[in-house]
Amino acid sequence: MAEKLGFLDQMLWGKWADRAAINRNAEDLSNVEADVTALRTLVQRQAAEITQLRAMFMGMVEVLHQRGSLDETELESAVKAAFLKLSPPPPEPKPSASDPYRGIATSEPTAEAIEAAKALLATAQKHHFGKRFDDARAVYQQIIDQYADTKQAATARQQLENLRKA
Repeated sequence: MAEKLGFLDQMLWGKWADRAAINRNAEDLSNVEADVTALRTLVQRQAAEITQLRAMFMGMVEVLHQRGSLDETELESAVKAAFLKLSPPPPEPKPSASDPYRGIATSEPTAEAIEAAKALLATAQKHHFGKRFDDARAVYQQIIDQYADTKQAATARQQLENLRKA
């Protein structure tokens, strides 16, 4: 009867199982508390360094004001030069604007370009379905190189990616 109700199990192992879970959770909690403490000390150290840099900068400005006249334009140009020296150059813009979601150019291609790209895509698909993958890759790449601003080029990119995975 006691076995059916689980009294024996609770009396023998129940408290030990609870203690093991509590100990595991206590270890996890102490690890998290240690991580939080480490992050707090890091933030405090960085805040102290920032305060020290601000104080040094303010002190330098005060010394410059006391020593002589300060030309604002000269100071501004020096600050801009230092900023450009410290910051990385901006990325070069791509020659044609494209739709970021599909990789298709937003400028409209000509009707001749679309027809030529369709014909090449049909040739590439014949090679692809005929399991002549090297020929298909070459034609897909030709479409991408010559007609990058068409929907067919986006299809060719996708097919070329599929062939690379295979």
